Amino acid sequence: MRIIQSDEYIIKNTKCHDDGDKLRIIFNWPNGIGQVYIFAAKYAAPVAELMEQGGGKLFTLQEYKKLGGYITEKAQGETHYYIYPLMREGGENILYDQTGENSVSFIDMTFITCQICEKTGWGFDNGYKNHEITLEANYPVEKNIICYVKKKNEPPRDNNDGTLYYFGEPIEPNQPITRIVRTMKNEYLRIFVRDEVYHGIIQT
Repeated sequence: MRIIQSDEYIIKNTKCHDDGDKLRIIFNWPNGIGQVYIFAAKYAAPVAELMEQGGGKLFTLQEYKKLGGYITEKAQGETHYYIYPLMREGGENILYDQTGENSVSFIDMTFITCQICEKTGWGFDNGYKNHEITLEANYPVEKNIICYVKKKNEPPRDNNDGTLYYFGEPIEPNQPITRIVRTMKNEYLRIFVRDEVYHGIIQT
């Protein structure tokens, strides 16, 4: 396979959609191309290095239309996806190298675990309750990615349904952090991920 630098057949608007245990990658398919080559890598890399690593997949326009995108299993942690137009000319496969909107990254954080232990106050504090929140992740999580939301009389539906507060500290791999949050007795509390790049919290 030969790699060439070219401004032809530019791929744009590459995006990831979380479909549960799978990812759907969509992009603007360039006119005049019937197939692309897709790589998945754990770190950012140029196309020559991706080729050396192997593991690229040929994906056709017919498959894209039938499936509504490129469907792949989610991998743990961060994964970078690269899409390159592929043309066959004179019996040779030519890969069109480009940088920009032909790549997208996804971080699967479904292994952030959250445990909430609720304790009701006594005496003068019997109108309040404390929530002991313990968070743990297998991969680093930046500060202000995880938030909690409080709402009176019923649990929040999402991170816009109530008063939002951030956890202002990062989570290091396999190092649990614990926070005590005090609320009124009639208030409910839930944990959410505020950044769409990070996905999923298992609440226990």
